[in-house]
Formats: sequence, C-alpha cells, structure tokens
Amino acid sequence: MTLFQSTLIVALTLSICGGILFLFPETCRKKVLIFGRSKRAAYVTMSIATTWFLYQIAHLGKADFGDYKQFIFILFLGGAILSFRMVPDFLSVRGVCGIYLQLASLFLDSAYMNSAPSRLFLVSVTYLGIVVFIYLGAYPFRLRDFANTFMTRTHYSRTLGLVVALYGGVLLYNAFNY
Repeated sequence: MTLFQSTLIVALTLSICGGILFLFPETCRKKVLIFGRSKRAAYVTMSIATTWFLYQIAHLGKADFGDYKQFIFILFLGGAILSFRMVPDFLSVRGVCGIYLQLASLFLDSAYMNSAPSRLFLVSVTYLGIVVFIYLGAYPFRLRDFANTFMTRTHYSRTLGLVVALYGGVLLYNAFNY
C-alpha cells in the first residue's frame, strides 16, 4: 500500500465518521451501545481479526519465530475460539481493535522511510488510534461508558465529530499534495 492510498483511506474514514457523528450524534450513541453487545458483530469482527492475524502468523519468516509458527498458530486460534466462551461480553469491540491494529501496521509501513514531512499527519493519528484501540482492547466496556457519558451531551459529540471531520479534510489535502 502506498502512502497516498493509506492517507486517502484514513482521510475518507475520518471525514465520513466525523460527519456522521456531527450530524447524527444520538443515533451514533445508540449504535455504539448496541454494537458493544452484538453477537453478530462479534462473530464478524473477531473472524476478520483472527483470520488476518493467523494469516500473518502462517507467513512468518525464520527471523520472526518461524520455527515455532505452528505452535503460535494453534495457540492464537485456540485463544480466539475460547474467547467466545470465556469472555463473550464486548467481543465485537475487541474484534474492531484487532482489525485496527492490523490496519495501523499497513499505514505505518506505507509512511516508513518516506521523505514527505506531511506524512506525520497520518502517522500521528495512526499512533493516537493505536493507543486508543489498545486501551479499548484491554477495557472494552469503556466504549459503553464513553457513549453513556460523553456522547449524551450533544454539543460534545458534535464538537468531536467536527474535529475528526476537519482532521480528515487535512489528511485529504495532504494525500493529494505528496
């Protein structure tokens, strides 16, 4: 993936999500609350995250514990299957966190060793996302708490949506000026 493609994907995602949050804050809050406990969403997001991660494990080289990749593969596959039985609450949030962390790797790889100073806008928001999604992966119920406290105040939600959409616009501008 090129830097242009990565920046364009992040820019469009931020612009669309920020715009939706700005225009429909109450609907977003309800959807976030439903999403956290959704079994269907858990199956979809965890399946995507697990498949992608296991694909990366299957293609490990010798330098990256390649001699033990069958053991690591079985260990993580067992962990993913057991998560549905042992920790089913907010599993959809954990699945989204896993997907984002895989995507963040692609975004950061595309910016690596690129000389454009404006790439730092992409890298900064990607690292911020990594921190947020690691936190949500460890404490997925915090997404519900965020929706119940922060998103109930419409002006906070609209402000956050506007900031996110504007940052998406900045990234969109940068994508076409590399």
